[in-house]
Order: sequence, then structure tokens, then C-alpha cells
Amino acid sequence: MLISLAQESDLLDLFELANDSVVRRNSFNQRKIELEDHQEWFLSKLKDPNCYFYIIRDKANFVGSVRFGLEKENQFIIGIQISEKYRGKGLAGGIIADTTSKLLADRKD
Repeated sequence: MLISLAQESDLLDLFELANDSVVRRNSFNQRKIELEDHQEWFLSKLKDPNCYFYIIRDKANFVGSVRFGLEKENQFIIGIQISEKYRGKGLAGGIIADTTSKLLADRKD
């Protein structure tokens, strides 16, 4: 799996995944998300120094995302979303471990 920081070009992949019925059902806010609202939220997260937003790909295929939101010193809230094609394959634990390692490396810089 390839892990990279989220970029503006990831907006539509994340928008589609955010509106996936399973993702919506497991979210705090279960209503459908409008593109304008998603764009505003997403761009704010990219600029937020307390947000570490990672995109996971399998070669060129979008697998999902992991977002770490810094709440207090060294305490994060983690959000993970995995595309339907990759669900049920036991990937979440490894993805969280790998993105946590990336977060720790990125925070040392």
C-alpha cells in the first residue's frame, strides 16, 4: 500500500467515499454530504496544522483514508474510511499501524 498526505486532487475520491452508504451509516453525521460542503471541509483540513490526513492507494487504486486530528498534546482522534472494494479483507489494522508510523515520522520533521 502507498501512503501519502492528502492533496486537493484527492477531493473527489474522498467525496465519493464519504457518501458511500456504509460510511454514512457509521458516521456521526449520517446525512448525505453535498460537494460544496465537502470541498469547504476538505480544504480546511488540508490547511489545519493539527490534522494529518493520509490517502492510501494500492498502486493507482484508491483504497481509503486515515485522518488524525490532534486533540491534546500527543492525543489524536483517528478516522478511517475504506473503499467498498477493500472492505472485509483485514486491511484496517495494518493501515492504521502504517499511517501511525508515517504520522510519527512526519511529526519529527
